[in-house]
Amino acid sequence: MKDIDFLPEWYKTGRRRQAAIRTQWAALAGIFAVMIVWDFAAGRSISTAEGQVSAMARRQVELAGAAKKFNELRAEMKSLQDKARAMDQIDSRIDVASVLGELSYLVDARIVLRKVELMSEKFAEVQQTGSAGNRPVMVRAAGVKPNDQKAAPVGAVRFKIVVSGVAADSSDVATLIRKLEDSAYFFQVVPGFSRYIDLPGHVLDGEPQAAGHQARNEPAKAVDRGSKSIRVADFEISCYLANYREQ
Repeated sequence: MKDIDFLPEWYKTGRRRQAAIRTQWAALAGIFAVMIVWDFAAGRSISTAEGQVSAMARRQVELAGAAKKFNELRAEMKSLQDKARAMDQIDSRIDVASVLGELSYLVDARIVLRKVELMSEKFAEVQQTGSAGNRPVMVRAAGVKPNDQKAAPVGAVRFKIVVSGVAADSSDVATLIRKLEDSAYFFQVVPGFSRYIDLPGHVLDGEPQAAGHQARNEPAKAVDRGSKSIRVADFEISCYLANYREQ
C-alpha cells in the first residue's frame, strides 16, 4: 500500500526554512548571551587590572620615596661612621687631669717633682723595635706651649710617663716606686736613675735685737751667716699609663 502525500512541496520547503531560521536565531541568541557574559567578565577583569596597576603605581611612588630616604640615611650613616673612625683615631683615651691628680696623691712632701712627661708610642713601633726608642712620638710636658708640640699620632697608642725630681732621701724614691706599682693608673714602673747631688743652699740667722727695737716691735734684721750645700736624691722614673690591655 502506498502512502499518498497531499502536502505541496512549497509548504514542506517553507517549514524546513522556518526550522533552519529558528535554529539560526537560537544559535545567534546563544552567541549573543556568551558575548554579553564574556564582555562582563572582561570588563570586570579590566577594572581589577586597572585597580592593581593603580595600586602598583602608588606603591612604586612610595617605594621610590623610601629608597631615596634610605639612600640619604645610608649616606648620613657612612658620614657618621667616617667621623667616628676619625674621632677614634685621634682620641688619646687619656685623662690628663686624673693622671696628674693621681701623681699628686702619690708624691708626698719629701719629694719635689722637676718635670712630668707623657710620651705617646704606637703599638706598631713598639712591636717592630721592641721599645719606644730614644725619640718619643709626642711629648706633653708642663710649661710647653701647644704650638711647640709635635703632631699627635693617630691610631692605637699607649702613653709612657717619665717623672723626674729630687727627694730628701733615696728611701723616698723607693717608696714612690712602690706606690706607682700599687696604683691602678700605672704599670711597668722602671727606675731610670737615682743619685745623690748637692744643691746649693743659703742660711740666714736672725741678729739679736736691741731693747729699743723690741719696744717698737720692729722686725729683726737678718744677717748672712754663710751658705752650705744640701744633699738630695736626684731621680727619674718611667712607667706606662694603664689604660690598655695586651692580648
